[in-house]
Amino acid sequence: MRPFPLFCSLLASIPTVATAQTTVDFQVDDARAQMFGVDPTAAEQELSQTLTDALQLADPERFMVSMAEAAAIAGKGLGVDYASNPSKFVFGVSLGTGANANGLVLDRDPQSLPEGGFSAQTSAMVGVNLGLLAGTASDDDMALWDRFTVSVHGMSFKSPAANRGFRGFMTNYGGHVTIKVIGKGESGIWDWGGLDVTTGYEHATYRLDFTGNTPFTGGDDLTWDATGRYVLTSNADSIPFELSSNIRVSVITLFAGAGLDLNMAETSGDGSITGPINVETNSGPEAIGTGTITNVTRGEAEPLAIRGFGGVQVNIFPLKVYAGIQGSSRASASLQAGIRIAQ
Repeated sequence: MRPFPLFCSLLASIPTVATAQTTVDFQVDDARAQMFGVDPTAAEQELSQTLTDALQLADPERFMVSMAEAAAIAGKGLGVDYASNPSKFVFGVSLGTGANANGLVLDRDPQSLPEGGFSAQTSAMVGVNLGLLAGTASDDDMALWDRFTVSVHGMSFKSPAANRGFRGFMTNYGGHVTIKVIGKGESGIWDWGGLDVTTGYEHATYRLDFTGNTPFTGGDDLTWDATGRYVLTSNADSIPFELSSNIRVSVITLFAGAGLDLNMAETSGDGSITGPINVETNSGPEAIGTGTITNVTRGEAEPLAIRGFGGVQVNIFPLKVYAGIQGSSRASASLQAGIRIAQ
């Protein structure tokens, strides 16, 4: 067996790591519950099931792995310009969301975590074609430097927390080198961008912090007013190896490519939240018990993923508006959109 296939086979055979220590404990005072017409056993069972579903505690190991996979793909493409073929510079801002399994559900309950892995990122990037820096280089050297574009990206962002159970914190940074191994071609109104090879380093963090802004609700007018610390943190470090190309027809550019990603991504969950169980009465909420959830969970993404991507860009020189999609062999996908200035 040749060395590279052997290396890939060894990476792919590394098992996914996941651990979990989770406790869901709801205690209802029988006498107080019956005073307000509540079945204590049914109340405990219903609240336990509601919170198990809302916080994805039925299979926390699988959920942690899914979150790690989503983190690994969420930032793909935010720091690379696949469509503009800059001869001088490029800069702009992009947004991206990543999902694994069925994590991309936008209409979920504001108190609930996604059903599968989910991550989001926003990033600013700037790139320079090295030919711009070559100064008085010879024509041959200039032709060589023109093939290299170096870019960096990064940003931190805090999502609004109003009326949501969890607030998101997003951080990403990294750098890339793109080499045009086959030069561009032109013919009238269309241009072919040649063939690019891109590699670099990418880091992304996506954290969800419990806010306690709104209570969890159950049947029979039950609510659980929980407070405490409950944090999910996804960290992803990745080294991509990509091949891509593009073609421009008039003001529209189409781009596509494929990549191999070496990922070091994991998600950890840690915290404990507790609070009273209340039942709504004519005179206001009355406490009938207490509930506590503790969670210490960890999951890792697979270290190797094959990825394909593509998209479209509208060129309003020098403004570029683009949208793209990425999909990986790990049942993950991401959507990106952004604006860039390129020359």
